[in-house]
Amino acid sequence: MKKSLFLICAALLSVFANAQDYRAYVPMRDALFHSNSTNNWWFYESTHGLTEDSVWYNGSRRVIASYPEATIATNWFDCLAFDTAWIGLRVEQDTVSYETWYFNTLGDTIKFYPNSGVGQTAMLCRLSNGHIVRGTVSAVVQMSFLTVTDSVKIINLQTEDANATPVVLPINGKQVHLAKQHGVIRGYAWRDFPSDTLSYSLSGMSNPSIGAHNITAAQIFDFNVGDQFDWYEGTNSNAMQFPTMYYYYSRVITSKTVSGDTITYGYTQDYVQKIGTTILNQTWGQTGTVQYITTSYDTMFRFYERPFELSVVLDSSQFFYVNEYATMPYAPNVVNGRQLKGFYSELPYFWDSNSQCFIGATVSFGPCDGYESVFGEGIGKVYGTGGSATCFSIFNLVYFSKGNETWGTPHNWSIILGEQELSGNEVSPMQLYPNPAENTLNANIPDQNAKKATCRIYSISGQLISESQVDVSAGQLQMPVNELESGMYTLSVETDGGLWTGRFAR
Repeated sequence: MKKSLFLICAALLSVFANAQDYRAYVPMRDALFHSNSTNNWWFYESTHGLTEDSVWYNGSRRVIASYPEATIATNWFDCLAFDTAWIGLRVEQDTVSYETWYFNTLGDTIKFYPNSGVGQTAMLCRLSNGHIVRGTVSAVVQMSFLTVTDSVKIINLQTEDANATPVVLPINGKQVHLAKQHGVIRGYAWRDFPSDTLSYSLSGMSNPSIGAHNITAAQIFDFNVGDQFDWYEGTNSNAMQFPTMYYYYSRVITSKTVSGDTITYGYTQDYVQKIGTTILNQTWGQTGTVQYITTSYDTMFRFYERPFELSVVLDSSQFFYVNEYATMPYAPNVVNGRQLKGFYSELPYFWDSNSQCFIGATVSFGPCDGYESVFGEGIGKVYGTGGSATCFSIFNLVYFSKGNETWGTPHNWSIILGEQELSGNEVSPMQLYPNPAENTLNANIPDQNAKKATCRIYSISGQLISESQVDVSAGQLQMPVNELESGMYTLSVETDGGLWTGRFAR
């Protein structure tokens, strides 16, 4: 029988004045941690959040639960009911001394005192078998992380038995980094400490706002008139026995209307559908609208949740579980510096109502059992995948343009269509700004040697509006657009070195 023990720790006396008051947990501050270790299990290479979902007081102790406490299983696949916070089952902190306790699944307690000095050793945790995990402060250094520099204590870990004899454990030699202003910035999954030696490092905070923030649907789908998005989609079925169907899109925002939590965008769109080298369908300059109800998207994709705060929904009629949670990838998983947030859903296991646990032997594969979607701040959906043994689907954003900001490579329709332009030149993108333009439109083209260019402006329906010769200097040119009516247009710029096109709004 496992014995639950509270930690018995010796108070650390401060040797250096600058080594005092290093609290392990900073109250009322969301923190996001990323695993630094690679493991065959996907959920070990991931980001986990710590947020004060519920707080109460026990005397002078402030008790923080990062997720409602529940019955804990020793194996992740055993039962539904478990706390998802990597930091432990809960955190308790004295409101006066800032002594901090992390509670784990074995009933052990990991305790940090706020004061310690270089060379001092204290017991972090007494295990149920009597062994002791000690931490020794080896150094106090200035360390830069995210966008700040902080004073950090380096704490080395070592396990001993009751006679102070070293005991071999994987946690030995590992380090905890304790920052003066930011608490634990490198630690372990305290819920399974010291058996779990996966290290986690602080990768973002939403308050204060450094590193990352918890983006919502209103921020994700915040487009502007003139924004362009190019993407492709692919679908397949019957376990890859048939060629993949691809759909290519290039969309430009033409209007924006906001009513409460509903955002409606007008757009023009070019579209090609292919299977192999065969073109099945294509449309050019197609107009349409798309609507986003932000509160609905927040709920559907759990944007309101911090990373990996797992939510489980039981369908009593089908007796399978739905595993859905929000994720927040970190660098290099950003698009042009724009924060990403993801959503993952999976439906593979049946539910045993008697044991309230998964039954792995009764795995059920439906037509598409799970999918993942990644969204970007101000750029909508960035990536998506889904499927099982019988089907799959993909979604990839390959290019976007927002004002002067561009990312990726736009569709080369000549290659997609398997054709070349009649002029013999490849059609390539160019940068247009300001977009929308009021009086003058600027264009940057790759041809640095051009002195003159032929500029043609087309309506969204393809009608030629104007054609003129424009001076070019170091790949830059200007042209007046003040006489154009409000709307969307295509600009074509041709020199001896190439042909470039782009969409703009007036």
